[in-house]
Amino acid sequence: MKIVLIIIVTGLLLIGIVMAFIVPRLHLKVRQDMMLRFSLVALLFLFLFCLIPYRTAVLMYEEGDELRALGARHERIKEDTIPARRGNLYADDGKMLSSSLPFYKVFMDMRVEGLRTPFNPKESDLSYFEHEVGALADSLAEVFHEKPARTLEREMRQAFLSHKAHYRLIQREISYLELQRISDFPILKRGAVQGGLSTEERSRRVWPFKPLASRTIGDVYGASNAGKNGLELFYNDSLQGHPGLKINRWVAGKRTDIITQPAVNGVDLATTINIDLQETAYKALLQALQAEDAECSTIVLMKCQTGEIKAISNLVRQNDGRYIEARNVAFGDEIEPGSTFKTVSLMVALDDGVIDTTYRVDTGNGRYNFYGSWMNDTHANGVISVPDILAQSSNVGVSRIIEEKYRNRPQQYIDGIHRTGLDQALSLEIPGHGSVKIKESTDKTWARTTLPWTSIGYEVNVPPIYTLMFYNAIANNGRMVKPKLVNAMLRDGDTIRTFPTEVVNQQICQPKTLGEIQSMLRRVVTHGTAKAVNTPLFEIAGKTGTSQIQTGGQKLTGEDGRPKHNITFCGYFPADHPEYSCIVYIRRPRVSSAGRICGGVFRTVAERAYALQNQTAEVDRKTLKQGRERLRECQEEERHSLPSQSCAVMPDMTGRTAREALYQLERSGWRVKLQGQGRVVSQSVAVGECPQPQETITLTLQ
Repeated sequence: MKIVLIIIVTGLLLIGIVMAFIVPRLHLKVRQDMMLRFSLVALLFLFLFCLIPYRTAVLMYEEGDELRALGARHERIKEDTIPARRGNLYADDGKMLSSSLPFYKVFMDMRVEGLRTPFNPKESDLSYFEHEVGALADSLAEVFHEKPARTLEREMRQAFLSHKAHYRLIQREISYLELQRISDFPILKRGAVQGGLSTEERSRRVWPFKPLASRTIGDVYGASNAGKNGLELFYNDSLQGHPGLKINRWVAGKRTDIITQPAVNGVDLATTINIDLQETAYKALLQALQAEDAECSTIVLMKCQTGEIKAISNLVRQNDGRYIEARNVAFGDEIEPGSTFKTVSLMVALDDGVIDTTYRVDTGNGRYNFYGSWMNDTHANGVISVPDILAQSSNVGVSRIIEEKYRNRPQQYIDGIHRTGLDQALSLEIPGHGSVKIKESTDKTWARTTLPWTSIGYEVNVPPIYTLMFYNAIANNGRMVKPKLVNAMLRDGDTIRTFPTEVVNQQICQPKTLGEIQSMLRRVVTHGTAKAVNTPLFEIAGKTGTSQIQTGGQKLTGEDGRPKHNITFCGYFPADHPEYSCIVYIRRPRVSSAGRICGGVFRTVAERAYALQNQTAEVDRKTLKQGRERLRECQEEERHSLPSQSCAVMPDMTGRTAREALYQLERSGWRVKLQGQGRVVSQSVAVGECPQPQETITLTLQ
């Protein structure tokens, strides 16, 4: 290569000498002289053109390894992921139940030259940092209250002298509004290049209406933002989306990102939860628990025809006496249902034709001995018919019917329970939910007392949600549907998938039996153990349930020596044209009165649901207003909102997605209320107006 270079250079020198000294002395004709000069120039350009591939070859083969090693010392390439935005969860009216909002770690690069430039070169050599660091410390201390201003100033000066590249200005993560605020602080307002301000964005999950239905909506793990429980876990793959890929290149201290695969954001979920009903259910249940000092409880309100769960609360008492949503009692607790199971037993007997509604049983003084074990009623009923057996919740009456009619064929009774679909294996939307456990007659633990005790809800385990599903089927003309919590998946406001109602059993019993059971459940409320549930607004049908709690085969008793119970009321309303079904379950109340305690909670929620359904009857408006104010305060705490110090003009939000609108308006310090789903079609504040800080802007989406 070097020899070739020498030859080319020598040739170029010769051409130059010829053009400079020899050609002028040849005394050629003008035309010949011009042609010769043109040829020499062309030859010169040809030689120069040959130098290009030659130099390229030299760089590739002789100097290539050295140059690549030099480049590697100044360039770093790293493959990194682009996080996907986790989808939101919405209530049935478009209110946001769960969302991921951006939060930031704030740093300062003390190496930037802009910090060391003189603040006023005409007057002194004092650097910009030294002149302004005191004012910056004062601003940080006043807003964030983490450390005194003088401590902050001292620490920043030390970091400046040490040329720290990643000095943490604020110890906690801050919201977008707070980031906008500190961007106007001294030094930091000069930006990254001159002021050294740098940030790391993190996504944090927030629940504006927490604690409402919080265990059902679910939680996420902080670092991974992955679902931890509830709907957040069940739909985690869809909510989380798919991260993208990018290549980070640092050349001569500058970073360049090359996106090789864009991120696919997670989808949004339109849930069945209604915030109004959810708030009413939560408050009514909490009040009952506090009054009775109960251990735990649940309430679930469901639409009869669709299985949509409109409200669900699961409250568990903590050591300090507070009630929180520590676990999903409705889906997870496999309890002995007690007297609510009597409806199942009588349905099987009526459907098999072994009894009818005129059948009468002698319950005596309320005590009956089954194979050495005594069965007791709360009071003596004497000889009563099947409807009164259910209305008075007679243990002796139900167990005598089932034991006498199925003594020699117990599996027929068990098969009758299977026939209703109550114990059918289901995949519900709460991970780790329980299932119904009913003994087969061939089970090794089956005893002679199993049949009569099973008939009244012992030696069986049923999660409350399954009991509700059974009673909902009675209200729904015998059609059993699976409870559901999500109606649709959305992307940018557009529906991409819907979840239709799933039928578990088309007909749980014969139509004649169904009509008899419906009539009997109505009688429980009008003349039986659930008279406290009655309301003048509409008719209610349902059944109370009380079961003694047993641990290790022994009855659980309180300090007073009395047995402790689970109490339940499960039913539907209006009884003549059912719209909703509902279950209220409470464990270990102070007083075991299912009709008064559970029935009272049921009635409160039913009246509110009826009012919303029919737009009539004022139900606890003052309480609801106070609840909404408390929830708004909760929402503001989660978002760490700070008031804006300058007036911002209202932009035109029409056509924006909910997420885009939320971020842009909150950035200006306003509260945002979303109504509906999809994209913004109207706004409560006109374009160009200047709303006050913290004013609520209502956006209608469609």
